[in-house]
Amino acid sequence: MLDQLPAALSFPCRGHAAVIIAMFTVLFWIGSASPLGLVAAVIAVSWPMKYAYHVLERTAQGHFEPPPMTVELVNPLSQQPLKHLVLLLAAFALCYWSEAILGRWASATLFVLILLLQPAVAAQIALDDDLLMALDPTALLGLVRACGHDYAIVTAVPLLLGVLIYFAADHLAPALTFALMLYAVIATFHLTGRLLYQHRDALGFEPDRTPERDESDRRDRQRAELNHLLDEAYRAVGYDRSRDAIATLEAGMKRHGDRLDDHLYVHRQLLSWPVAAPALRHGQVLITRLVRARRPAEALEVYQRCMSLSPEFRVEEAGQVLPIARLAHAMGKDQLASHVLRGFAARFPDHPDRGAVARLAAELSERR
Repeated sequence: MLDQLPAALSFPCRGHAAVIIAMFTVLFWIGSASPLGLVAAVIAVSWPMKYAYHVLERTAQGHFEPPPMTVELVNPLSQQPLKHLVLLLAAFALCYWSEAILGRWASATLFVLILLLQPAVAAQIALDDDLLMALDPTALLGLVRACGHDYAIVTAVPLLLGVLIYFAADHLAPALTFALMLYAVIATFHLTGRLLYQHRDALGFEPDRTPERDESDRRDRQRAELNHLLDEAYRAVGYDRSRDAIATLEAGMKRHGDRLDDHLYVHRQLLSWPVAAPALRHGQVLITRLVRARRPAEALEVYQRCMSLSPEFRVEEAGQVLPIARLAHAMGKDQLASHVLRGFAARFPDHPDRGAVARLAAELSERR
């Protein structure tokens, strides 16, 4: 978690989080000098707390950017902050009563323990929305144990921020102190969410939506669209219209973003078609793009696939021949490198690479 502290501490200063801190600080400042100050104070405290819980939930699902303040967050039926407040009041009351029975040191120890468990309490309320689970010491200590020393880091941050704000409060305006408190709360809840996400396997926590799952779903949808495009092109091949199939593929790939990884997937599918022409034509396009994207190893692999379909396959663009041949030579595939170079002088008699190609071809010939 130490490596995540800079990002977590900067989180409240970015995007929607910074706007919310500024907006509710202004509301607090206006309310403090207004006859409706109590109403403004309630809004300035309760709504940011609801936002902090939303940050915790979103971060626990792997989303590390500040979310917007939605209408659902100001829903009065959302009682997560209220549940946490009830628990805090009950805990502080317990500390107060324990002082009279067990003494000051026992009460202070209990108070510190309660503070240290607050991230775990917030996590239980955010994930389960269950007040009883948040009161269960077994559940709370189980969460602490599962997170290990990372939990100590998460608890140290709000304690340190709290001490800094306490000593700075005498020198700051109340509104600025309130802004720092909001910053500390949002940073703590975000860091708690990062803790849950990092230890989700140990906690048995399976987020409904994660960036990885969203990306997987996106790839699945994209793959389905590409398969539909391939089916459409294959029907043209079935009617002996290979040119139409190639045109369909080219137009469809442009509609789908013309991404190199998509082209690689499509080319692998084309290799299994009974007609080689679409795969060979697409291979020419793909080799060109891979060389320009500085991915020569993949370009060489595509060349080998096309060569397996047709031994007469050659690279059409002269400028791509030498990079691919050199890579094949460097990989110890001299026979393949010779195949790439074959007929270069006849096909491109005036190209500036002609001399370098001739020297490489001679070197390959000597090594046979």
